[in-house]
Amino acid sequence: MAIYHCSVKAISRSTGRSATASAAYRSGQLIVDNRTGEVFDYTKKGGVVSSTIVLPDGAPEWANDRNNVWNAAEAAEKRKDACVAREYVIALPHELSKEQQKALALDFAKELVNRHGVIADVCIHKGGKEGDERNDHAHILTSTRVMTNEGFTNKAEIEKAGRKRRLDLIDTRQLWEERCNEHLERAGLDIRVDHRSHKDLGIMLEPSKHLGVSASAMQRKGMDADRVNEHDETRANNIQKIIDKPEIILTKMTASKAVFTLRDVTKELKQFIDDKEQLQSVLSRLEQSPELVQLAPAHEKNGRKIAAKYSTRAMIEIERGLIGTAQALADIKTHGVSDSRMAAIMQKYDTLSDEQSAAIQHVTKAGQLAVIIGDAGTGKSFGMRVAAEAWEAEGYRVRGCALAGKAADELEAGSGIESRTIHSLEASWKNGKDQLTSNDILVIDEAGMVGSRQLSRVLDAAKAAGAKVVMLGDDKQLSAIEAGAGFRGITERVGAAEITQIRRQTEQWAKDASAEFARGDLGKAMDAYNERGHIRIKDTLDNAKQALASDYLADREKGGSSIILAYRNADVIDLNNAVREARKQAGELHQETEFMTERGARSFAAGDRIVMLENNRDIGVKNGSLGTVEAAENGQLTVKMDNGETIEFNADQYANIDHGYAVTVHKSQGVTVDRAYLLATTGMSRELSYVGMTRHKEQATMYAGADDFIKTGSLVAHGVAPYEHDKGNHDSYFVTLENAKGEQHTVWGVDLKRAIEAAGSQIGDKIGLEHVGAENVQLPSGEIAQRNSWKVSTGIELAYDKLVERLSQKKANESTLDYLEATANYAERREFNGFKVVGNLVERGIVKFNEITDSIKQAVGRAIGHSEPRIEPQAQQAPAVAETPKEKTKTAPWQKTYSAADLIGEPAEPKPAPVQAQAPAVADRPPVQPLDVQAKAMQHYRDSHAAAVKAGDQAEIVITAAKLERAEQLSKEGKTITHHTQDIEAVGSAAFTKWADRERAKANLERSRNRENTEPSRDLLAAFRKRVELAQSKGDQVVTRIEERCLELAAEAVERGENPVHRYAKINAQAQADVMAGWQKGQAKVATGERQQEQPKTEAEIKRQKARENLERAKARNRGDRGHGY
Repeated sequence: MAIYHCSVKAISRSTGRSATASAAYRSGQLIVDNRTGEVFDYTKKGGVVSSTIVLPDGAPEWANDRNNVWNAAEAAEKRKDACVAREYVIALPHELSKEQQKALALDFAKELVNRHGVIADVCIHKGGKEGDERNDHAHILTSTRVMTNEGFTNKAEIEKAGRKRRLDLIDTRQLWEERCNEHLERAGLDIRVDHRSHKDLGIMLEPSKHLGVSASAMQRKGMDADRVNEHDETRANNIQKIIDKPEIILTKMTASKAVFTLRDVTKELKQFIDDKEQLQSVLSRLEQSPELVQLAPAHEKNGRKIAAKYSTRAMIEIERGLIGTAQALADIKTHGVSDSRMAAIMQKYDTLSDEQSAAIQHVTKAGQLAVIIGDAGTGKSFGMRVAAEAWEAEGYRVRGCALAGKAADELEAGSGIESRTIHSLEASWKNGKDQLTSNDILVIDEAGMVGSRQLSRVLDAAKAAGAKVVMLGDDKQLSAIEAGAGFRGITERVGAAEITQIRRQTEQWAKDASAEFARGDLGKAMDAYNERGHIRIKDTLDNAKQALASDYLADREKGGSSIILAYRNADVIDLNNAVREARKQAGELHQETEFMTERGARSFAAGDRIVMLENNRDIGVKNGSLGTVEAAENGQLTVKMDNGETIEFNADQYANIDHGYAVTVHKSQGVTVDRAYLLATTGMSRELSYVGMTRHKEQATMYAGADDFIKTGSLVAHGVAPYEHDKGNHDSYFVTLENAKGEQHTVWGVDLKRAIEAAGSQIGDKIGLEHVGAENVQLPSGEIAQRNSWKVSTGIELAYDKLVERLSQKKANESTLDYLEATANYAERREFNGFKVVGNLVERGIVKFNEITDSIKQAVGRAIGHSEPRIEPQAQQAPAVAETPKEKTKTAPWQKTYSAADLIGEPAEPKPAPVQAQAPAVADRPPVQPLDVQAKAMQHYRDSHAAAVKAGDQAEIVITAAKLERAEQLSKEGKTITHHTQDIEAVGSAAFTKWADRERAKANLERSRNRENTEPSRDLLAAFRKRVELAQSKGDQVVTRIEERCLELAAEAVERGENPVHRYAKINAQAQADVMAGWQKGQAKVATGERQQEQPKTEAEIKRQKARENLERAKARNRGDRGHGY
């Protein structure tokens, strides 16, 4: 986690401070205070990287001058104790480059300006050599009055008396977290900041005071500074707490990530501990801590080193507990709808697809948990409308919820189920209101966006109340915002009904492209849109925004609904402003009224689109809801919401609104419109692209700026100079490009010289710079470092390739559930009993036996084998002792629930030995069968085998050969063949089963290779084949048969057009049940064969005939004959 710091303080005359002096010092410039005549000259001050003034729309030109604007701010205040400015101090992540840091600071400042209507003076300072060189930070000085075209006017809303300043500060701190994390993600960095306090996160550490560069320098020089003393005291307290209990750091880690590496832990520790020996000592103790669990060892993949993955026992407990609760709910067979009622309701909906019908049947059958997964636009919400009608007819109350308010609105609109946000539900439950009951069915839409902790709380509440939960989602869309991937874990283990037929798009090529987006093949999907002119790349991001706004306005003639989508909030604001400005110039917006929103002053007019940014039950709106302004007068708005309702409010009643032509992609998940316009920017992932390009029914168009994905522009300078033109730095090579706006950007790197020379670029050429990787180089000191490699090329074509590459990156949350067998393996390395760990998990319902993966399955199998009862054939009984007590039938190992003792192999109750019935020695015992009868019986088996060979029936050949061999063996032992007919038949059946299994496995291996037409299916089938090969190499026949059966079932699922990934748990369970049931049946036949009288053979022959027919059908299907089912 990167360092988080965002503080706000007042610049007040009561403390002897002034805006002019503060601005001069922060910017390193000279400013004369017109009010007092004082001159503030800080032109010799070092450490100022840049200074920029950010103005609201409509501000006068003179406000761009720092001297003018801050003297005007001073002149606007008359009181001697007036607050003349407000200062925000933010710590810039040192992991970002200088340009990236500046972009982040300006983005945040622009948001403050847009929210409050003030001006912002942004000055970036670097960590000095006398201070902490990583202590890059920015000072943002804002006015306390709103700036208009007339200058400074009224006090900003945030400055007015009675304002809840603490809430404003929390909101601002959260805003900084959002902006900072956006830019860290755009930079490809796997680190985040968190605005929440340590107390809120359950972390027993004191929040440290941010140590500014001046205080840091004082510390280095031994000077006394209050902030230094306070910072050092807090830091020392935290270090001691970490030394006393290093696991505190692990708690801090899992507040934002469920899975992490030791490198992540080291980074976190370095925020508190500077001393290398102390740091290494704490790290070593953490590595030995029982709280730290290794999920996967370090390894290589495709030549790339992958670090070992870790989590904590607490996080594992949360996610395993979630799965345990989900499985328990799924196993409780209540809340079902009768077949007759379902049939009657389904007849009313003749437009349902087969997949929708199957999904509805799935969720309405008995069971307290059901899951539907479906690609975007497949009609999950409409399916819930049918299901809700059935549930309500049965007398149940149906309720809906989603993480985002807009998603809850869409669920309610599509299904008719009254819905609200999960946060709102939990708040009600906490206050004792709206509690779930056993008569409730709770539908959770977009469940994939819910973090593991929150999802666990909801399922726990449902289980305690006896309510049913139905989860809807798409595991390929946006993943959970918080840590964990609970929905994905539940889907993989409990199973789900899947809907893949896309119904949202109207044109077939668009449906096909949506399917490609869903499968993650963005190259094919985007090519389809590009070929039809729906990927539009402009030279700059600003030009792309203008093109998007123009197209959006021009397409209104087509009618219908439309929406603009962007990843970053700053882009959303720009796009809203661009659309409004164009509409104003066209004379479409009249009689505007100014409305003081939570984000600052905004103007609204009739016809404006508006978005609600906060849940409010009083006026009936949810976060993310959209509407159109019908009337705007005297600060009062009348808005017709997209759900058809009309509401009225003023700023005192509800102020968290903004223009709603454009919204973020996150707010759009679950939305359906006729046309969508997506602005693609760096930092977007595969999931964001998938959501953004599948909201439409008729048309979707993607826009991008080439300069956002590659460094492009006119070459204005290149050569060798001190790094960043700082004489104190070593020489490096630089390239300076100028974009269409006249802005110049400089890139530094030794390899740039080679790239420029190789391309033959000249001053004035339009070029693009592509970062193509890094290479290892040895420094003069002998240390190995990485050097960036560059490529020079033309703009638009390169930008499209880079666009596809960037948007194809997957950023799904990692979960401890991805590493199931790690718990037992790691426990064994800690000298705990691995069997006991698994046994405890099984007993507590955290892991079911049918979910235990390869190595644990085999280990548990070995443990079970140690105490498994021997089953031996009993001697044939004479009639005189028929009343001898028979041994009680035992439950087979695969049919019982194992306790820890069973799994570990601890002493269990002694099992009685098999009863060996002894016949009395009587003189009238039946004589041995005559030799001619024995010979006839033997000849019967020889003739049967010869007939099978002649007919060429391979299955019959195997059966008769085994029976003949067994008969010959019995004859050699002097036993009467006809007394052992059942035994001989069992041997024949066993031989056939073994042969049929081999043949079926061969057929399925070939069929599986032919059917691998999707990436998940291909990967799963390949994994099953490897498991078969591994089991065969170890010679374990039982495990081999189980793995072969898993492969068969997976291949059959693919044959039926199903996705075997979502049937993984059921495949494993069914395979074990099938194999073990067959083994039990065979053993029972062997055990009782010698005391059974000869039975009619017709039933056995019929079963074998059916098995042969099934095998022939499998072979025929593998050859391409689809005439029969399997």
